[in-house]
Amino acid sequence: MLKQGLLAAGMALAGSAPALAQVQISPAPPPPASVERVVTTPSPSTTIIVAPNPPPAPRAENPPPPSMPDLVWKPGHWAWNTATAQYDWIDGTYVERPARMAKFTPGYWQREPNGWMWVDGHWN
Repeated sequence: MLKQGLLAAGMALAGSAPALAQVQISPAPPPPASVERVVTTPSPSTTIIVAPNPPPAPRAENPPPPSMPDLVWKPGHWAWNTATAQYDWIDGTYVERPARMAKFTPGYWQREPNGWMWVDGHWN
């Protein structure tokens, strides 16, 4: 009985509401295989990008003084942009130290048989 009442109320509202357009959104086409290789590891949150050519030399950075004592400078780096098939510069930034004695090891590009792979920075 309740379902019939809700259905009737919904139909009455639908008759007085403006019609909505139905839009189908298609995912973007994958990049060409010759440009890059994307490998998804067993962890669903990790994607490894292999760029076809080496990154440019890192840009020189002059970090400002940290605003708090437990901040550590994470240097900028080149990131492979899958949409444009070229490298984009990511500026360095301060990050909070997770533990008092933790040391940050910056990320780097590593030569692989299929191209260049980014290895994320990490805390030691």
